[in-house]
Amino acid sequence: VLTLAMLFLTLLQLEQTYSQIFDARENFPYITGAIALVAGSASLLNAVLVVRYGMQRLVTVTLAVQILLSGVMIILSFQDIPAPYGFALFLFWQFCMFFQAGLTIGNLNAIAMEPMGHIAGMAASVIGSISTVLAALIASPLGLIFDGTLRPILVPVFIMAILALILMRFMKRDDGEPS
Repeated sequence: VLTLAMLFLTLLQLEQTYSQIFDARENFPYITGAIALVAGSASLLNAVLVVRYGMQRLVTVTLAVQILLSGVMIILSFQDIPAPYGFALFLFWQFCMFFQAGLTIGNLNAIAMEPMGHIAGMAASVIGSISTVLAALIASPLGLIFDGTLRPILVPVFIMAILALILMRFMKRDDGEPS
């Protein structure tokens, strides 16, 4: 839910961010589309990485990286960074946000369905529906707090990534040991 809410929040505030902070409204659909296509490769990479490292470890590391990147971006958001560099940093963060979603959302759904193998189809529908609704309920009010800075995107994503990482640490691995 939290990883999907991070993605929803980012999508909700992107157009305002491009137009009001970076004066790049005309480039918004092209850049976002390109980032989404490139970040879509996360699903392909995920297929390779999940076999080698496992779903829980991959999600945990990905969330930790997201926390680090968002924390750095929050600090940088208080600096006066010249426009092309600030925009480039934001684009890098946006790419990583989309990439993180590609490496986590599918794995988290699979983890949630593991104990429900006998009803996997129904479980996938219920989990997907509930996750989407809850993520929208979390992201929607946060999407309304745009204030002309990057902080209304960065701070909630940072907090949600921390909460998601904490929840991942409490999950049990397949062998019954805490991850």
